Amino acid sequence: MKNKVENGLDFKEFFKAIYSYKFSILIITLLSVIVAFLFQYYQQNIYKAKAVLEIANAGQSVNLANGDILNSAFGNNFSNIKTEIEKIKSISVTKRALKKVDLAHEYYAYLEYRDSGSLSLIGKIKNIFGKYKKVDIYNDTPFKLEVKNGDDIPFIVKPIDKNRFRLIVKNAYSKNGDRFSYDSVHKYSENINNKYFSIKIIKLKEPLYKKYILLKNNPNTLAKNIVKGLNVLRTEQNSNAIKIEYEDTTPQRAQKYVNAVADAYIEQNIEFKTQEATKKLEFINKQLAQITGSLQESTGKLEDFQTKQNFVDANQKVNQLIKNSSSISSSLQQLKLQREILQSLYNQVKNGDDIDSIAIVGFDSKNSPLIDMITRLQQAIVERKSLLETYTIHHPEVIKYTRVINQLKRSISKTLQTSLRVLNKKIAYNQQLLQREDAELNSLPKKERIFSNLKRLFGK
Repeated sequence: MKNKVENGLDFKEFFKAIYSYKFSILIITLLSVIVAFLFQYYQQNIYKAKAVLEIANAGQSVNLANGDILNSAFGNNFSNIKTEIEKIKSISVTKRALKKVDLAHEYYAYLEYRDSGSLSLIGKIKNIFGKYKKVDIYNDTPFKLEVKNGDDIPFIVKPIDKNRFRLIVKNAYSKNGDRFSYDSVHKYSENINNKYFSIKIIKLKEPLYKKYILLKNNPNTLAKNIVKGLNVLRTEQNSNAIKIEYEDTTPQRAQKYVNAVADAYIEQNIEFKTQEATKKLEFINKQLAQITGSLQESTGKLEDFQTKQNFVDANQKVNQLIKNSSSISSSLQQLKLQREILQSLYNQVKNGDDIDSIAIVGFDSKNSPLIDMITRLQQAIVERKSLLETYTIHHPEVIKYTRVINQLKRSISKTLQTSLRVLNKKIAYNQQLLQREDAELNSLPKKERIFSNLKRLFGK
């Protein structure tokens, strides 16, 4: 039994069975190869482009112990990578990017030549297959589509001669939701108006192919679809670099778009920083005016007192009392300044006044979620404003962001209230210390007491 193996399989019978189906196997194999070839031939190529951004100060905390109260109050020095990724994927950044790169208009051609008489035999065979192969002609479109009314409607254009073309629409939906079809001959650059659409097709050069498809996407629908297709992630787990990836049927357009997204994100951040810097400058000018006036008044009184009284500086004990009192007064002024800023932020959040560039004061970012909440609030406000350019307040997306904004404002208000209570306790404690120092200073002789008060106001 040479043709059998241990399990009893007869190879001779096996090959006889295969041989009897040789034609069926050959046909199936041939059909499989043809189907695979056709699938690959008609499948549009997809290209992926990427851009990399490095986020500055990512994960760094804000520490008021360094004394930079104004930066903490008006400049968000802390960047959370997840938050920055959400910013890049936001509708507002997407709309900015779409103003730089036209993804709204789509131009396609079926690769069947109008003039096929001069083609070789192989060329004519390709031309037959090309009749069903649709390709993106973003870089080489012979037409320009202008749409006043008719977003999301695929317009089929079949050139007739140098001046005319046949315009076809098959089972499309109008803006009002009506389903319609259209078939008519028009001239290039002619205004084509009816109850379903209003467009103009301008010829840029002589078209090579028999059939084209022109389409303009609705900007708002397009923005949402682009956001879904945009991939934004860290380059590595602990890296501050963010990678932006986008896929398209045209490599040049894909690369232009990821660059446009990066530029739009940077521009939006610059606008936020400009608003913050403007607020900071206004606040500094206000505080400088108050401090300058107080110093000038104290200087004048001190010099006048010394001149009139011919007063000699107090002893070492008095100087120490003055030094202690001045130090406590300085700390008290800083705490009051922090409280003023916190109260201002609280009022802004509560009243909803100019909170686009609101930021953090009085917290270490390692111990508080307030920075993240404020950043999310800013982004939600920007997103809602962007949506309101197109939709009403009753749109589901607008309602969603309104709820998010209200929830974040409540959470931020509670956190600020807690911080205000802590600051008030610190202020009360320092006021008690100052009262003790003042009590000792008040026990001094009249001239020394007046002189010490003037020196303390002057900061000596």
